[in-house]
Amino acid sequence: MHIKAALLSLLLLSTSAMAQADSQAREPFVLLPGDIEIDELVNVCANYLGWNILLDQQEIDGHGKSSTKLQRPVTTDQDGCEELLYTLLYRKGLAVIPIDAKRNICEVVSMTGPRGREVPMAAVFKTPEQILLRPQLKVPVVTLVDLKHTNAQLAYNALRPFFANSSGKRADGVSIGSTGNMQSLLIQGFQHQVAQAIRLIKLSDVPQEDDLRMVNGMRTKDHIKSLNERIKKLEEKLEALLMRRK
Repeated sequence: MHIKAALLSLLLLSTSAMAQADSQAREPFVLLPGDIEIDELVNVCANYLGWNILLDQQEIDGHGKSSTKLQRPVTTDQDGCEELLYTLLYRKGLAVIPIDAKRNICEVVSMTGPRGREVPMAAVFKTPEQILLRPQLKVPVVTLVDLKHTNAQLAYNALRPFFANSSGKRADGVSIGSTGNMQSLLIQGFQHQVAQAIRLIKLSDVPQEDDLRMVNGMRTKDHIKSLNERIKKLEEKLEALLMRRK
């Protein structure tokens, strides 16, 4: 009986601890108004998210004022805390890249510093659906977009003007490439930019009527009409030649 009572007490204590942990996990993240330094922001968010976020002073140096001033408090959840951290660092020219994703260890890197090239190289693969679920997240990603009604070259030509000057000197531009076939595009960049590219592709990748398709600079309908007229003239000439031979 004593053993059963002890086991029951342990079970109740364990259940209570788990409930308390869940309650704490559900508590909102609150960022108070006022000035907050980059290192303080990183530490506050890391503690709430349960991550280890490494930050070297040399990555912050050269980015102007290292603090951000909030006029009003910000209250959000876990996803919102992550998005807020990425956004406030992004506007300072900083990005968060994973070091050990399984153990939730990541690092803050300057996009204009000597290690800026590491940012696009740290892109995590996500499906277009995963990206569109959080279109405001500013984290480097890479995705593969399948095309149904257009080909990769036409889609690339349509997207290029929108992202031609998106990077500048920062390592946050969008890269668009082919996978070797004409039915898919490889897109790399920050998630909020890649989400925009996916939306543009979905808007243009739709069935097109035959009379709207272009062949040799003409709509298909007009092109077919022109070919029929030429065939008819050739048939008339051929018939005239055959009549002369008779």
